[in-house]
Amino acid sequence: MPATLAGMAFHAPRGVVPDEAARDASGSEREQTGQRGHAGQRGPARIRRSPAPGARGARITTLADRLLPLWFLAWSAVRIQQLGWDVNRWDTSFLGRDFRIYRNGALALLNGGDPWSAFDTWNGTDWHFAALPTAAQLFVPFALIPEGVGMALFMALSTAVAWLAFRRLGLPAWWLLFPPLMEGLVAANPQILLFGLLVVGGPLARAGATALKVYAIVPVLARREWRGVAVTAAVFAASITIGWTAWSTYLAEFGAIAARVASESQGGVSATLLLDPRIFGGALPPDGVVRFVPGLLLYGLVALLVLGAALRDVRAAGWLAVPLLWPAAEYHLATLAIPAGRRVSVWIIAIATPPTYLLGLILLAYEIAAGRRAMVNEPAPVGLVSWLRTLRPARPVPAAARQPALSAGSPPTSAS
Repeated sequence: MPATLAGMAFHAPRGVVPDEAARDASGSEREQTGQRGHAGQRGPARIRRSPAPGARGARITTLADRLLPLWFLAWSAVRIQQLGWDVNRWDTSFLGRDFRIYRNGALALLNGGDPWSAFDTWNGTDWHFAALPTAAQLFVPFALIPEGVGMALFMALSTAVAWLAFRRLGLPAWWLLFPPLMEGLVAANPQILLFGLLVVGGPLARAGATALKVYAIVPVLARREWRGVAVTAAVFAASITIGWTAWSTYLAEFGAIAARVASESQGGVSATLLLDPRIFGGALPPDGVVRFVPGLLLYGLVALLVLGAALRDVRAAGWLAVPLLWPAAEYHLATLAIPAGRRVSVWIIAIATPPTYLLGLILLAYEIAAGRRAMVNEPAPVGLVSWLRTLRPARPVPAAARQPALSAGSPPTSAS
């Protein structure tokens, strides 16, 4: 049956996309849902629709989120195998190793000895206590009870606080499988408790985290938690007053302690690893200042990238700066990057090999600087410029300026 373009739209056969010529007189394309144009048959035409913008990306993101716990589980298993498998047998001495180191430091403190001579042996190496005197003081209660009981209590406390931190961040409980966190849990390292305290605790918890490991003050400062800073200062003042002998020993041995930490950790896995000329092999001269230049340049570039992240969001950069830039950092320090995590870099950080892990942290710094959306519940980002500007105390407003101006012709009123 003939029909004009102005009076009737063309109807596509079932399963066929209508031709672009089927437009109304105004030139706008009509939705192809009317009657079929064949022998009086009626029914909706089946239209092939293209995916909505961003739908494919949303499906990929959903699939990736569902696979992420399996990725975590696989690399956690790899990391445990790396730590515990000794050629042809399992060596379980890594289990609770760091707890024993801290507890041995507290025992030495109680007995009037040198806490920094305390150690625990794993993988043929004596790993010495190297934290601040405050950490040894905090572990004194665990030195007063049997080692096995203390370790079980400490691991349970660390796991519970980490789980609460994930609830606060809006992350599921399977994030406990995050390989850096799993390494810390297996070794009973105070880093896991520190991470949880920084996320869920108040000022006293922030002070406790900093007393365990001094670098915890970095995210506290980045988030401008000044009450936490004040309580931390009070805790350290009390520690120095009570244990001045331990503090004087620590300050006198600081150089030796730092050198021993670098040796036992083999430089760590942060960007400070780039400062070791040996990683460049024979490409650099065996001696002289020149051999340090490439590492200094690379480390400087990484630091600039962290600065770029801070220009976008100081708080996220504060979480990232420690695992990426801190000397002799170990793999479990990446737990501090969780509150700043982004969807791409977290997959790479989970790979438990030093070069890949470091690349993942560098990628995270780029994602923050580029304004990529975080995986966790977070407040609006605060750039470094705004962060510095708001540090200045507000000037008091004169009383005359606070009083509203009298409108023209209205008599002043007396104060009651």
